[in-house]
Amino acid sequence: MIYDVKRKVFNISVLILTHSICILNLIVLSGLCCANTLYPFENKHKEQHFYNYIGHIRCLVCQNESIKDSNAPLATQLREHIYEQMSAGTSDDDIDIFLKNRYGEFINYAPENNALTFLLWIIPGLMFFYLVYVVLAPKRQSSPL
Repeated sequence: MIYDVKRKVFNISVLILTHSICILNLIVLSGLCCANTLYPFENKHKEQHFYNYIGHIRCLVCQNESIKDSNAPLATQLREHIYEQMSAGTSDDDIDIFLKNRYGEFINYAPENNALTFLLWIIPGLMFFYLVYVVLAPKRQSSPL
């Protein structure tokens, strides 16, 4: 008799678990079926280009993530602006010029190489060698007269 009760409880728990898994699968699959693209493009190549491009633009609110990954309102506006420009046929260079004029050089993860960026890379190395020279250089002693 106890065996029959345990068996019925086990069967009921398996039945509940099976139904729960089926319901969970239905929820997940219905979400996948109803999902649509937020930024529709004519073909996959243009869509991939768009997502690669916004991956290289820095979110000015979050600062250490791209506008592709950010949920900040400014990042959403920038994504929409870039989508509209790309859909209108604007080149990447023109979009870059607009973004740099409006937000500055900081918006790009890969700033262009110019004299300022060269100095930013070379000065720490020069300072290191100067400090090594100062610390390791032998002390000069003045000779007695």
